[in-house]
Amino acid sequence: MSDSDTIESFRDLVVWQVAMDAAEGVLELVEGEGLRKRFWLCDQICRAVSSISANPAEGHGSGTRRMYVKHCYLARGSLCESLSFIELIRRRQLADPKLLVQIDQQLNRTHKLLNGLISALAGPRAQMEAPKPRTQNPRPQSRS
Repeated sequence: MSDSDTIESFRDLVVWQVAMDAAEGVLELVEGEGLRKRFWLCDQICRAVSSISANPAEGHGSGTRRMYVKHCYLARGSLCESLSFIELIRRRQLADPKLLVQIDQQLNRTHKLLNGLISALAGPRAQMEAPKPRTQNPRPQSRS
């Protein structure tokens, strides 16, 4: 790895950069006429798409590989949520189809980059496996 390839900050992550581009596209999208009066939809998609770049940034800064991977999984979930909202907007014909295609492409590229980052951090099996929630088995109560 050369000095120019060194990751010193989350801003150096290509996945973060592409996710930010997608977020900018969504901000442009929600400023359009078709979505202006749909506050709930604008709010939801803005929250979801902003989480895509925020989670790898937070994970990068966490200091542990485990937390980094966890935040990448959270970002991937937010990305799928964003794609779902884009599809809803497309189906309802609430925005310029060209802008939707552009955002869709950015999100799909981000998805591939996130999968690559997850694989690099956690190994190849991690790409398709979501982290398993930890459950505590209650201790059997003794009968008196």
